Amino acid sequence: KTGYLLVTSTGQVLGVHAPTYGGLGFRPSSPVVGIASTKTGYLIATSAGKVYNVHTPLYGSLRQRPRFPITGIATAGKGYLLVSTRGWVYNFHTPFRGSLRGIAVPKPIIGITPVGAGYVLTSSVGNVYAFNTAFDGSVTNEGI
Repeated sequence: KTGYLLVTSTGQVLGVHAPTYGGLGFRPSSPVVGIASTKTGYLIATSAGKVYNVHTPLYGSLRQRPRFPITGIATAGKGYLLVSTRGWVYNFHTPFRGSLRGIAVPKPIIGITPVGAGYVLTSSVGNVYAFNTAFDGSVTNEGI
């Protein structure tokens, strides 16, 4: 599989050597923060924790606005994960492997990436936090 998908903050989906099935077709009430490919389509997440599905199963969204904004979405197993700026992880139809809930993170978490049977969280300055996978270090530069 080659190519990738891009999503705008308003939910427009663009494919670069990858199939697209359309965007949201409307402007969501909070900004779109991520897109995650599945075998049949993709999922789109907003900062308020709402998840939209395009040609793929939907297993839910956050029921209420999260305390900290959502910054990333990733597919994992048969489901997907959301992560907030504070590293709180929310799982939908996939195992929960851990979270930074209750831990003061020095910089905002900006993404989540599945690795093996777990996942890693990355911060805006390159800090990496591993859950149920090997930790291979962080690349940090607090001056960035």
